[in-house]
Amino acid sequence: MEDVLRELVRISTEQQTLQRQMIQEQQKQNALLHVEVKKCLTAASPTQREATVQPNPGRFIPKMTESDEIEAYLTAFERTAEREGWPRDSWADLVGPFLLGPAQQAYFDLSPDQAKVYVVLKREILARYGYSLAARAQRFHDWKYKPELSARAQMYDLGRVTRAWLTCDPEKLSVLERIMMDKYIRSLPYETKKMSSQQNPASLDELVDVVESHMVTADLLKSTRPDTEWGRKASGEASRTRRAREPRWEPEEVRRRQSYLPEGQPRCYQCGEIGHIARDCAGKDELMPTVPLIWCKALPPS
Repeated sequence: MEDVLRELVRISTEQQTLQRQMIQEQQKQNALLHVEVKKCLTAASPTQREATVQPNPGRFIPKMTESDEIEAYLTAFERTAEREGWPRDSWADLVGPFLLGPAQQAYFDLSPDQAKVYVVLKREILARYGYSLAARAQRFHDWKYKPELSARAQMYDLGRVTRAWLTCDPEKLSVLERIMMDKYIRSLPYETKKMSSQQNPASLDELVDVVESHMVTADLLKSTRPDTEWGRKASGEASRTRRAREPRWEPEEVRRRQSYLPEGQPRCYQCGEIGHIARDCAGKDELMPTVPLIWCKALPPS
């Protein structure tokens, strides 16, 4: 019996020793694995480190409201995404559920492939809200100082409007080109200015092409316009040239009535003499003087 007990104690001791060795070996492996993972993360590129982050936009981004300014809302989202290290290829999917109104409609109107590209989504959203280059320039020129508001807040508002005009899509137009385009459009004649603004040219060359096309079309219509009084009015000619060249048309009744009028010097129908009319006749009856009404009111009653 004692031999059996000693054997059990020996086996138990060996098992405990083996377990202790296994635990120590596991700890060593865990330590080595931790060092390797740390080295991999340190050597990884910024894009690879962003991929390991699990985005949770609900913690930082509130749901969009009707009172939010769309450009400011998208800017706040972009800054939050950059600070948190969210991958750029998932920005469109992250901001989509938080949009409202026309921005949400733009998100759903795009195709699935386009809706995943944040640059395309942002451009479409801003277009729905009328944030074209011409509209941004118009907001800059329409800005006015309001004495009832804070001076500092208005300065920041002017800076925001200016940056929105001069710095949007810097890869398309430089600041100098934007100012040149705005001045050029505002100096055009009304009809050409209207046509150029509607075309919304994206470069100086496109703007010049639009203006030249409009001028050619105007010249073509002017040369093919029929020779009518309306046509001369449209081309800037005086309409009286046609009336001076052609007799004026009059109804038959007017011409018949004019044929009975006496020709030559006028004759007075009061005295019958020639050379004056009844208004200037010296022998016309004189009206009898009457008592003014105010005198009658002043007389005492009889």
